[in-house]
Amino acid sequence: MKDLMEVLTRRCKGIIVRDGLAPYPRYIKRLQRCWAYILRESKDIAEKCEEAILLHNALKELYDILTDALENDPPLKIRKKLWRLAQEALRYWTYHGVEPTNTRAERALRPNVILRKILGKLRNDKGTSVHYFFD
Repeated sequence: MKDLMEVLTRRCKGIIVRDGLAPYPRYIKRLQRCWAYILRESKDIAEKCEEAILLHNALKELYDILTDALENDPPLKIRKKLWRLAQEALRYWTYHGVEPTNTRAERALRPNVILRKILGKLRNDKGTSVHYFFD
């Protein structure tokens, strides 16, 4: 972690293309998520959940459009247009009024998780009845 901090805080002037490693945003603001990870994760989800197939296919299509367009190293004006295209495409797949993270749900579950850790397992009848007593 010390090496990561050294590189990101003192030497890095560009954009970091990253996997899902959590510490990066604490050290640098200019981040881009790796498309290989995004596509792999969306494919995994699509294989488990039929509703995610459309999203996975849309992400693949967007990736193909962007990589084809960037292949010839277009000027900044074209890159900005591509950036806006990608933003609009991603906005289409985001529901208005729905948070992009599950932070609120995690916070709502937190008291139950703490209680479960204090009391032990809740998978048996005794643990469940004790849990409801405190709830």
